[in-house]
Amino acid sequence: MAQVPFSATGSVAAARTDHTAALLPDGRVFIFGGAGGDSTPLASGEV
Repeated sequence: MAQVPFSATGSVAAARTDHTAALLPDGRVFIFGGAGGDSTPLASGEV
């Protein structure tokens, strides 16, 4: 697997723990699920 340089893009809209992340074909990362800062389950995702 080729190494791609990391570049910061900004903050996510919702802080989350216990989330799942998936690498998209274009190199971006989709972060979804998990729980918010108050432990409430999140049914959302962010790229």
